[in-house]
This record gives sequence, structure tokens and C-alpha cells, in this order.
Amino acid sequence: MALLEVKDVEVRFGGIVALSGMTFDIEEGQICGLIGPNGAGKTTMFNVISRIYDPTVGTLRFNDVDLLKTPPHLIAETGIFRTFQNLALWPRMSVIENVMAGAHVRSKQNFGSAMLNVGRKKEEKKLASEAFTILTDLGLANVAFQQCAGLPYGTLKRIELARCLIGHPKLLMLDEPATGLTHSEVDELSIVIQKIRTDYNLTILLVEHHMGLVMSISENVVVLDFGRKIAEGLPAAVQERPRGDRGLPGGTRMSDTSTTTDLVLDVKGLEGGYGQIQVLHGLDFHVADGEIVVILGANGAGKTTTLRAVSGMIPRTGSVKLRGEDISNAKAPDLVRQGVAHVPQGRGTLPELSVEDNLRVGAYIRDDNEVDADIDKWFGVYPVLGERKNQRAGSLSGGEQQMLAVSRALMSRPSLLLLDEPSLGLAPIIVAELFERFAEINKETGTTMLVVEQNAQLALGIGDRGYVLESGEIFTEGPADELINDDAIRKAYLGV
Repeated sequence: MALLEVKDVEVRFGGIVALSGMTFDIEEGQICGLIGPNGAGKTTMFNVISRIYDPTVGTLRFNDVDLLKTPPHLIAETGIFRTFQNLALWPRMSVIENVMAGAHVRSKQNFGSAMLNVGRKKEEKKLASEAFTILTDLGLANVAFQQCAGLPYGTLKRIELARCLIGHPKLLMLDEPATGLTHSEVDELSIVIQKIRTDYNLTILLVEHHMGLVMSISENVVVLDFGRKIAEGLPAAVQERPRGDRGLPGGTRMSDTSTTTDLVLDVKGLEGGYGQIQVLHGLDFHVADGEIVVILGANGAGKTTTLRAVSGMIPRTGSVKLRGEDISNAKAPDLVRQGVAHVPQGRGTLPELSVEDNLRVGAYIRDDNEVDADIDKWFGVYPVLGERKNQRAGSLSGGEQQMLAVSRALMSRPSLLLLDEPSLGLAPIIVAELFERFAEINKETGTTMLVVEQNAQLALGIGDRGYVLESGEIFTEGPADELINDDAIRKAYLGV
């Protein structure tokens, strides 16, 4: 009998279907990988299992008990523990104190005994000893009594694992544990996960974009796309599934864009990150005039950070040139005036302003008399925006907001358009329409584009060239039509 049984689970947020007909089992002692592109529904599935979300329909059974009858605050008592995508440690507490906090479900203390201080010291001593043993197992004994603040990112990830282990879980759910880790740290994580599965008699459900990690340690892999299960089976069988599940079948190019030897963007030795965490490690890449260049990679590979570094949103080192001019030290506001427009994840529209006013904001650097003409032009490209020009931007659908965000960026008449995950959270039909429009805009206006995208097949379908990032370094690069048919890329990024 399976330890976890998920049957016909559907989750809706208003009119948005986040999960539909999700059915899969996890056998006791198994490592199961749950994979798919951004917006596929992986974390939503995690949140359903951990009872953060209630499914609209469907059943969940854990250890042959109806999980939907268990309130969220008691879910850990059933033996289900999880980590989150973002670190959730107390930075000013010591490592061992953070780990001991994970044993709250096992505490024998109650309000009365705590007030009277009965048995507290004895219990804390026992938990501290167990926490130190777990930290030793994970190679963290040397930092047990240090504050978490300032410790390396990979170390903090293992501390979260230790905090789960002290709760004596039956099912351990790991939400993107490899995000932000270096190659060597991912290799270490692979060993750690397999070790704790054996040593602590665990069943593990793993959400992860690092395909090398998932495929090397999982016995079963479930693939999601747009909230539906599209494949399940052994890692090798899933990797060999037919192409064309998403995006353009067979990687057919939607348009042929002409390129020149003139470089709009020339980047050498680019490094950047956040605080003490270095994400990018010496990237070299370029974008020629009129090209669409695609940056691919798993979550945490450094794709979004690359765009932020190029557009001056984060500190960076290395050489960045725009049409031959050194912009390495330029700030984001200055780069807009120099011809760089950045459409970030989440679109960034101004929700209280009308659609038309959002477009006018995009033209704030201009002092010519053609702003109204450009507004009409983009209303022509995206007629739905023209129909809703007086409507609040915040009331638009996700796809309409993405159209507005792109149009607003183009109102500045940029020489380089940066697009960060434009398909994120959108329905397949809307995504296909968006990418068709990107190709048309590139062909008709000659706008140079640098696109970060999880949907590899769709992005490469309109692209001229691509770069694949892994752990902040360029793993491979080449013409789009070669990358889309590269067996190694296809296996690493299952959207192709």
C-alpha cells in the first residue's frame, strides 16, 4: 500500500485552475521527483499535501488516513515535514536552536508544565543531544553553536534538513533544495538526501528544477505542465518521452530573424549576486542587432539574476557594453535612457492606473510628438488592450497584463528588450499567442530581445541562439535549432 495517495486533486483560485486531475502514489521508502516548468503547479501540490491549501475536489490519503480531515496545524504530527523554496531559519538563533525548534510536535510540555518549569531542562537537554547528533550526521557539528546569520547558503539548506529530521518525519517534502547551490554543493546534496533516506527510514517527495539531481536519485518521477500530470514513471522513461508536449511541435522555427555582426549587447566576465551569495560566475555572452537570444536553465541557475545584472538592478562586476559603449557602472534609470527596457517577472504593471496611462508611463523619457501614435500601434498589436484602454490595469487577466507590460516597455523605443519568464503562470493558448507576437515584433520593428524562459521549446522556437545556464555558469550555447534538437538539453530541460 502506498504511503501517500493523491487522487483526482483539483485546485482553483477563482477562475484559474492551478491543478487538474492530479493522481499519483508514493510508496513507502521511495524518493519521488515532482518536476515541471515554472507555473506547472508543483508548489501548489506541496501546499495541498501540507494542508496550506484545500483542494476544490479530490482525495488525499496518508498512511491510510484521510489527510483532508487533518487541520493544517496538526499536519506535522502525522509525520509530514517540508522545507520551503525560500530559507525559513531564525538568523539570530544558533544552528542547534533552529534544529531543536523542529521537535515542537514531540514536546511533552504543556502550558501548565511550562509555567511551573517542570521537566523543561531535562527535555531540552535530550533534544539538544539529538539535534547535535543530526548535525553531526549532516557534517554540521562545527557550526552547531554559531548563529545562522552569515553562514554559507549551502550550509543553511542543510540546517533546514536537520530541523525536519528532528521531528521524526515519515514523509519529507523538499521544495527546490538545490536552488542557489554550486555544482559541488548539489553533488553533496545528492549524497545527503540518499543518506538520510536510508539512515532515517524516510519517504521523500522532491520538487526540483535541477534535472541531474532529480534523475540521479529518484525512483519515480511525476511531470506536471499547466497543472496537469503529463508523464510518470522511471527517470529514464520520463526523459525519453516524445517531444512536443508543450509549445511548438518538433521545435519548428516561427520566424527567421536576420542578424548582423553589430553587437547590441556584449558581456564578458559578468559576476553578480545578492549580499554574500554570489550567483553569477564569469558569464560571457552577446546579443547581435535584431537577434532574439534565449537564456535557459533550471530555477536557481542565475537567469533572472543575469537580466538584473545587465539592467543595473543589482551590483555587478565584469564588462557590459551596449552598442560598444561601456555601461558596466550605469544604474537602471540611466540604462532606460540609453535604450534598455526590462520586463521583470510578475509584469510590474501599475494596477491603479488605466491601461493607457501605463503605456504613457513607459514613454516618460521621450519628448517627441509620436507617443500617441505609438500607443495606437501597440493597441493594434494587442487589440484587447485597446478595448480596455480606460480599464484599471489591476483588473486585467494575467495574459493581458503581460501584453501591457511588454507594450509599456516598447513605448520607450528600446534598442534592447529584456523579457524575464513571460510565460509564467499563463494558460497555454495565451503563452503561444504571446510568443507569436514577440516574433512578429522582432521581425517588423527589428527590436533586439534577450529572453529568459523556462519553456525551452517555445522560446527556442522563436530564438536565433541560446545559452544554457547551470549554477551561474554557461553550460552550453549554440544556434536555437541545434539546441532544440540536442539530446542532452532535451533530457536536462524536459520542455524540449
